[in-house]
Amino acid sequence: MKKYKAYIFDMDLTLLNTLVNAAKSYKESFKVMGKEFDESTLTHHLSISLSETYLEMDNPQGTKEEFIETFRKHANATFKEDSFFYEDGVKAILELAKNKDIKFGIVTNREYSNVVEVLEKDNRIKDLFSSIITCDKVTKLKPNPEPILKCLSELGVEKDDAVYVGDARNDMNASINAGVDFICIERYNNCDFDCETIVHDLTELLN
Repeated sequence: MKKYKAYIFDMDLTLLNTLVNAAKSYKESFKVMGKEFDESTLTHHLSISLSETYLEMDNPQGTKEEFIETFRKHANATFKEDSFFYEDGVKAILELAKNKDIKFGIVTNREYSNVVEVLEKDNRIKDLFSSIITCDKVTKLKPNPEPILKCLSELGVEKDDAVYVGDARNDMNASINAGVDFICIERYNNCDFDCETIVHDLTELLN
């Protein structure tokens, strides 16, 4: 596998197992819309944006903004307690970090306080990320290229020397729009779109 000077990671379901957090948040936000959330559809909704989930609803009893605000409120409230790092991600980062020239970044639609809070849970990797781009640091979110481009700027790395690692079509589209390579991590049979590089364990980045 190609080696890069910078590895930029999505958070949810890439570095962090957030399935419990997501299920709770969808349940609450659907309830506000007068709907019952079907947990069997969880992986589908994780692969698309919150806006797209809202548009798929049949006559929701609220606005898209209310839906997204409710989701984020509940997601933020339980993020730390309901989330934990995938061990394969930690192992891959620690091994890659042995090369002092490799840089690491995070690009996520989460809030900065959430990311810092959860990074504090794992002393092994919490200080390895030179750039953390969150929803409150940009004007536009993925799949807009702004977050990834800002991360590249902070890392001081060119597009050709970086890769974005994520789990959803939204992540791939952000990579395409930003002009960087993309690797999909398959956590829950989620890589059902046309992606050139798919891994089933982040330690495959080391191969």
